[in-house]
Amino acid sequence: MNQRELHIILKDILHWHGQRVTFLILFMTSLIKVKTLNLAQVAQGFETNAEITSNYRIIQRFLKDFKLDNKTVAILISRFLPDEKWVLCIDRTDWKFGCIPINLLFLSLACKGLAIPVFVTVLTKKGNSNTEEGKELMVKFIQVFGLNIVLTYIVNY
Repeated sequence: MNQRELHIILKDILHWHGQRVTFLILFMTSLIKVKTLNLAQVAQGFETNAEITSNYRIIQRFLKDFKLDNKTVAILISRFLPDEKWVLCIDRTDWKFGCIPINLLFLSLACKGLAIPVFVTVLTKKGNSNTEEGKELMVKFIQVFGLNIVLTYIVNY
């Protein structure tokens, strides 16, 4: 897929002004190229004639006001997956960020051996998720993609 095709897909899904979509493509391309989230280095990876400091300020302004809802992210991810039966995976992960416990429940789409998260729920408790929490993720999925999709379920608890 070339940048023109990517621009058309992103504009169709995000409904953004063309320049904003172009920036997003530059930003994503640079992230992949520099392999870091350090914004100063990401600014260096932009393939433009602008100065690095200018790119850095543009990134900061973009991220300051950047908002994407879960539905849009899920649709965006799904557009880049092959047209085949999707395998849904529900999985939980827990870890600590310093002293802060983080417990997340994901609904992911599995494709070619890789599970790509499309919906996430923050569990505000210790331990495993329950059936209701899993059902809530499934409802979110159905609200976005409908029941028409042929699904195979793999549940990993």
